[in-house]
Amino acid sequence: MDMHRVEDVGRLYSLAARVGATETLKVAFKEYVRLTGLKLIKDEEKVRCFVLGRGLVYLIRFSILVCRCFSAVILASLSRMALTVITLSG
Repeated sequence: MDMHRVEDVGRLYSLAARVGATETLKVAFKEYVRLTGLKLIKDEEKVRCFVLGRGLVYLIRFSILVCRCFSAVILASLSRMALTVITLSG
């Protein structure tokens, strides 16, 4: 993640999905986000930079990474939800 290896993260998710390990990956991803956030707020210089605008850049980069890596999963989930709604309302 720190090296912006988006394709590798996407491949990792695909492999985890094939073997039923997405929950493990989710826990690891959540922990990474938590620890990264803690590091940011514990470092006074990073807090100043974060407050002065770099935080927004970090948030945008992180959002783009999540969208690029997990867009297929998100779209599949939305499709299933839409089908459920159509079935229930039909």
